[in-house]
Amino acid sequence: MSTPLLAAGPTAGLPDLQLIVFAAGLVVLAGLIAMTEAALAAISPARAAELARDGVRGARTLQTVAADVVRHLNLLLLLRLLAELTATTLVALVAVDTFGAGWRAALVTAGAMTVVSFVVVGVAPRTIGRQHAYAVGRAVAPLVRWLGRALNPLASLLILIGNAVTPGRG
Repeated sequence: MSTPLLAAGPTAGLPDLQLIVFAAGLVVLAGLIAMTEAALAAISPARAAELARDGVRGARTLQTVAADVVRHLNLLLLLRLLAELTATTLVALVAVDTFGAGWRAALVTAGAMTVVSFVVVGVAPRTIGRQHAYAVGRAVAPLVRWLGRALNPLASLLILIGNAVTPGRG
């Protein structure tokens, strides 16, 4: 007979410090993704093509990504949300372990993750991405292109679902 998951108690699984460290890593990853989103959104396909013609390192791959930027931005949005929501879930686990299941744990999680996400994911990385769009874009374009190829079926399925529930043309 199996034991229910909740009956395992707070000691089952990772210690709180490890959960917080993992959550912090996910927040940093989400920030890097947000920086990439901001950079790619600011890039002109014509300028990327010009850089590629001039032989600037990484510009040819950037040109490829910029040619289908919406698909790549949707994929990055999915990955950023996955990182942010997983980090929030881990912080919630620690908060429940510390304060018990209730409003205190919810308030601590919501408050902490709102501030952290706003600063570490929302403001700083996006500013850097916009200020240095072409440098960031050239640096991350190979990874973004690879992720686009590897995860395209999943992203396409989620976009189809989104289009099905959204009225009107997109």
